[in-house]
Amino acid sequence: MSNEVVTECLLMFNPLSERLDWVEPCVRDATVVDTFAESHYIVSAAIPGSVATDAETDKCRKYNDLLDNYDFQPVAIETTAVYSKSTDLFLSCLAKKLVDISGDPRKQQWLHQRLSLAVVRGNTASIDIGLCASLI
Repeated sequence: MSNEVVTECLLMFNPLSERLDWVEPCVRDATVVDTFAESHYIVSAAIPGSVATDAETDKCRKYNDLLDNYDFQPVAIETTAVYSKSTDLFLSCLAKKLVDISGDPRKQQWLHQRLSLAVVRGNTASIDIGLCASLI
């Protein structure tokens, strides 16, 4: 869902009237990582955002072959809605562009609310799946 929210925001830009050098051509891959997974909870308790940062590093490694021809922007969010530093910077730039183009200052909050809802929906789906599995 996070990929869809970011893509929807990027599609709001008209590439003929607004050239976004930091977006075009750009490969994006969004991931939401479980802050409370057994493999993450000790690190996430010590350093907030570290799980998202690790996921971002993994994504960069995965797409390393594309970096010569494309800009790559990993979007890494934890299940507690904490962003990696790079994601936070990217989303801040994206939100600023949304506000500049639309003239509506609420667009910045809209972007963050949409992403938060995507994370909450994913968390809810995880709980539902876990409950269903435990009933079997």
